[in-house]
Amino acid sequence: MKNILHRNPIPDIEYLKKEVVKLYYELVDEISFVENWIDEYIVKK
Repeated sequence: MKNILHRNPIPDIEYLKKEVVKLYYELVDEISFVENWIDEYIVKK
C-alpha cells in the first residue's frame, strides 16, 4: 500500500476542487436535460 501512495503523490487540492466543480456542472447539465425531456414528453402525451 505504501508503494502505491509513494508512486502517486496526492494531487493538488486546488486541482481537485476544479475537477469536482467541473463534474458537478456536467451533472447539473445532464439533470436539466432529462427534466426538459420529461417535460416535453408529458406535454406531447
